[in-house]
Amino acid sequence: MQKLEDAYEESSRRLKKPKLVSLPTDSPTSPNLGHTESSTAISHPFFQRKKGVGNSSLEKAFNNQCHEQLDSLIARTFYSAGLPFHFSKNLYWIEMIKFVTNNNLVGYIPPGSIVEAKYPHIFWSPYVVHTLNLALRNICAPKNSLQNEVPYNEFNWIAQVSDEATFIRIFITNHCMRLAIFNSYSPLKLLVVAETRFASIIIMLKRLFQVKQHLRNMVISEEWMSYREDDVGIAQTVRDYVLNDLWWDKVAYILRFTGPIYEMLRVADTDAPVLHKVYEMWDSTIENVKKEIYRHEGKEDYEESLFYDVVHNILIERWTKNCTPLHCLGHSLNSKYYTNQWIEEVRGRVAPHKDAEISAERNKCPKRLFPDLDNRKNVTMEFGLFSGIRAYDDDNMDDRWIFDPMLWWSNYKSSLPMLQTLALKLLGQPCSSSCAERNWRGGKSTLKETLKKWDIGGDTWDEPFGGPRLLEIAYLTLDELEMETSLVENDDYVDDDDVVVL
Repeated sequence: MQKLEDAYEESSRRLKKPKLVSLPTDSPTSPNLGHTESSTAISHPFFQRKKGVGNSSLEKAFNNQCHEQLDSLIARTFYSAGLPFHFSKNLYWIEMIKFVTNNNLVGYIPPGSIVEAKYPHIFWSPYVVHTLNLALRNICAPKNSLQNEVPYNEFNWIAQVSDEATFIRIFITNHCMRLAIFNSYSPLKLLVVAETRFASIIIMLKRLFQVKQHLRNMVISEEWMSYREDDVGIAQTVRDYVLNDLWWDKVAYILRFTGPIYEMLRVADTDAPVLHKVYEMWDSTIENVKKEIYRHEGKEDYEESLFYDVVHNILIERWTKNCTPLHCLGHSLNSKYYTNQWIEEVRGRVAPHKDAEISAERNKCPKRLFPDLDNRKNVTMEFGLFSGIRAYDDDNMDDRWIFDPMLWWSNYKSSLPMLQTLALKLLGQPCSSSCAERNWRGGKSTLKETLKKWDIGGDTWDEPFGGPRLLEIAYLTLDELEMETSLVENDDYVDDDDVVVL
């Protein structure tokens, strides 16, 4: 009991400690702005510029204005690209900033342009998992701005439900006695989702929905009624939410229409070779989201739905940024997508070589992968034989649907050697780097410090298990009972820094 009290006191001290966050200045971000323009833009209503500030010899010596503008540019780099702030702790990033600030690199060209010019066969492919996560964030946490007025009006209720769910979770987990009451009714834990984890809002709502009945049993129990005197007003609010059927209906609806996005994110967030499935997964995900929304609103396919239109625009915008010629080439080389079984699954679906958009993007790849004109002609001819004349060969048609695409190419397409080599390379590629990040982030840095396991517990992870056991948990999910007994050994106390795994 003494350990629980000490843990509670430590948690209270951490919660009371203020968190100071530095915000970027209001200086313009365009690198083409001159010194005069940038110097007039740095201002803040709470810190009025004094007369003559910025003109003294001392300030010119320290070059404060350029420092502020650089800070603003770096901050907006993180915001615009959706980069986690933990990236700023990357030692190579720190060394790069130091090198740039200590050297006057006039005429320097970013390496991305040099790499593409020197190695045209290298393709830049966006991070599929981050793209999906950003789409979920646009839906579940819309920004209140003039440019985002329509999405905010449509999705604001989702953000409210999310805030209320967080309120319930914090009220229960931030006190050892309330948490003990909950644990006595529920076999599952109210785990805290790290902000660095993908789809954190959906994971939290999903867990709350799983323990819905246990929460209801708790708030109507004698223990809850007797102990709520500690904070009667908040306890009553939590009770009202938990017993409100309309509130749970909103949670269920959010989980249903975001379910296809969440499932695609989980498939993409592995080291499995799924690059060739990305195009089809995007298409199927958008279609399944539409089905759930239209079923909820009771509308037919030909009717319009403003809510779905906004969701659709967000997903299409993200898909457009994510889709690359490499995805289209992988889609075109998937043997299953030429079978009658796959084509007949969805009305209006056609084989990849008959889709104009896919064909246009796919045809960009041979020009970069095969600079030699003869090799490019041979590959193009082989693809025509694969997709056209031999696409419906009776000898291997059944196996196209049954076999894994890589196995099918290995068994049947030795007659198309160049295309077979390309297909085996492409069909074995994952679509995200999270599996690699878990590996290199899980070990010790060879430079200065031990890197945090950001994909498990964020920057606040304290490594209570340590060693290989920690990495085993990284492969578990909230749907696996094994994780329930592994994550929280102490049933009496959990605070905001505890672990959640997707």
